[in-house]
Amino acid sequence: MYVNLGAVDLGSNSLRCLVVGYAKKRLTYRASGLWITRITEGIGSGSFVAEGRAVDRTMAAVREALKMLDAFGVEKSMTKVFATESLRAAGNGHSIKMMIEQLCALPVDILSPSEEAYLSRKGALLGLGGHDVVFDLGGGSLELSGEDFAYSFPLGAVRMTGLYGEDWKKIKDAVKIALAGAKIHGKKLAGVGGTSSNLAMMAKGLPNSEYHPSKIHGCKISLEYLALTRRRLKSLSVDERKNVLGLERGREDIIIAGISVIEALLESLNLKEYTHSETDLLWAQCAAMAESRGLEVEGIVL
Repeated sequence: MYVNLGAVDLGSNSLRCLVVGYAKKRLTYRASGLWITRITEGIGSGSFVAEGRAVDRTMAAVREALKMLDAFGVEKSMTKVFATESLRAAGNGHSIKMMIEQLCALPVDILSPSEEAYLSRKGALLGLGGHDVVFDLGGGSLELSGEDFAYSFPLGAVRMTGLYGEDWKKIKDAVKIALAGAKIHGKKLAGVGGTSSNLAMMAKGLPNSEYHPSKIHGCKISLEYLALTRRRLKSLSVDERKNVLGLERGREDIIIAGISVIEALLESLNLKEYTHSETDLLWAQCAAMAESRGLEVEGIVL
């Protein structure tokens, strides 16, 4: 049996779409798309409302994702649309949710922090087994999960940039304070999310036009590389960063914050490196959809 499945993730910084095929108990990568929406534009330490250009960008991105799903023949019954920190935190999140549902003619699930952490780990382990802890760094939050714990911290790259700009020392201090009381244990760390993908692309020297998950999945990112990359990018203006291979367009202004959060995470866990996984909660959602229809999923092909 062969079938196409699609998942759409509305995060704090971007909307992502994944299309995978199912055959012979395997999920196979077919296509993906990412559109910067920045629905949490202006987010700080308090509450916010999604409005104006942020909502316009989001709706435009939803339309593009629907085009992609249609181009690959993904039926609505095989499509999952969900939102993470973006609509969960917005004061008018449910109004935006209704707008998206009307446009998609599909329900939109708003994941809880624990659901987001659980799915991020499940997705990462679909393609990268043997890791104790998985982190998912988004625009609004940082999810950390292990076999017996799941945490969500308001330490996303967009949020940290809004609070501290590019003061990487303050960002790292904020992360370490937030993690101090958490009971996180494990010796092998895997990472998913936009900042981690960008770092893997930059480490491989790949232009965005050559993106394919197989090219960066399993990439090792060391603490030393993070520090060197942060210093290099800090020396460039936001405009100059647009020429850096692998740095996703639209993330130039939040990359320092994202790197600083990951640095502080590694230092807090006393680890020297982590492994990037290009399979995340989008893959987990596709696997769950297949399984709910009686299709057994034993692995993935990138």
